[in-house]
Amino acid sequence: MARLPRLDALSLAEYFASEANRSRPYEYLDGQVYPLAEPSPSHERIRDNLVALLQPKVNLERTRLEHLRKLKVGHNRVYYPDLMVLSQPSPNPQFEEFPTLLIEICTWETERIDRGEKLLTYQSIPGLITYLMVHSERRLVELLERGLRGNWQYTAAGNTGAIELYSPNTTLDLEEVYR
Repeated sequence: MARLPRLDALSLAEYFASEANRSRPYEYLDGQVYPLAEPSPSHERIRDNLVALLQPKVNLERTRLEHLRKLKVGHNRVYYPDLMVLSQPSPNPQFEEFPTLLIEICTWETERIDRGEKLLTYQSIPGLITYLMVHSERRLVELLERGLRGNWQYTAAGNTGAIELYSPNTTLDLEEVYR
């Protein structure tokens, strides 16, 4: 039986130190690094539409909207969410830690990770209120929102529906998201 090569674990410090040598972003999971997929034109269009829809609300609420910014979760995970809303500054300039809203733009290839590993990891962030999965290859937006008792509520909208967000306080019309 053939054996797979052993991959040496990278420390978090080594991951951050090696970042300048990388040509594209890599996520860090328990000592291993994984390159982000190149965004498709529909992915970029949806992200740009979401920025245009959310930025005015974020400005009114005096929060920040970030993309292509690292999010450190716990001691051994670093992700690059497609978008995140933050209500407080990070004590570390290399990454964010305190999002209230996380948005992942899903493809057929990333959906399993976005609704599995990332969902479970993101739910461990104490201040996270909302996790939004926006599908780029079909009109579907899935919302998971933390309730007052810490339980998560699921809502989905497809085709011409709308999704109401608590933070920032706004409604996302799918016609505008997928314009």
